Amino acid sequence: MVDLAFKDVSYIVKNGSQQRVILNKLSGFCPGGEVTAIMGSSGAGKTSLLNIIAARVASGGNVSLTG
Repeated sequence: MVDLAFKDVSYIVKNGSQQRVILNKLSGFCPGGEVTAIMGSSGAGKTSLLNIIAARVASGGNVSLTG
């Protein structure tokens, strides 16, 4: 089984001279062999978090798989 851990994940989007913080120092742990749901309102950063975990976008912080 594979565990997923992420620590201090941050994601900031720049639009011209403006910045928008999407994720700010987010940490979590998903143990292997269990179902984990990511829930939140529209615009809460769920897809951004999944993109960071899947290494589709670069971010500040650490994402690791163990097992």
